[in-house]
Amino acid sequence: MIKLYEKYISIKDVKDAILLKAVETGEVEVIDFFIKKGYDINADGVFIKSLNNESTFRYFLSKGVDPNDYKNDWDLRRSMEKYINIQKALIDFDYEELIRDTVGFIPDLKDDPKYKNAVKRAEEIKKYNL
Repeated sequence: MIKLYEKYISIKDVKDAILLKAVETGEVEVIDFFIKKGYDINADGVFIKSLNNESTFRYFLSKGVDPNDYKNDWDLRRSMEKYINIQKALIDFDYEELIRDTVGFIPDLKDDPKYKNAVKRAEEIKKYNL
């Protein structure tokens, strides 16, 4: 086991590696363990890595990570443009404005009964400058 981590200089590097692997694989229990131990979930691009796993992404949103802090990040913008599940998660956590103000809504959301009203409301707010 020690051989796996001998290239790391500090225990923090080992923790970072474990946390990033947990984010990539969707191991929410491991991530939750780190958070309960006081690990900073906003550190080292952990949130951006979560874009590749919907359950992990939703977990971070539920823990209060604000995607507005990352609105200029290219990976977040690309994921919002490309993946409808990212936009659905953001809408579920009331980040319609972020989508509207950065990349716009994926057209298929307008046909989804659960999300069409949220999309319409967000677009009308901008249209009427409210």
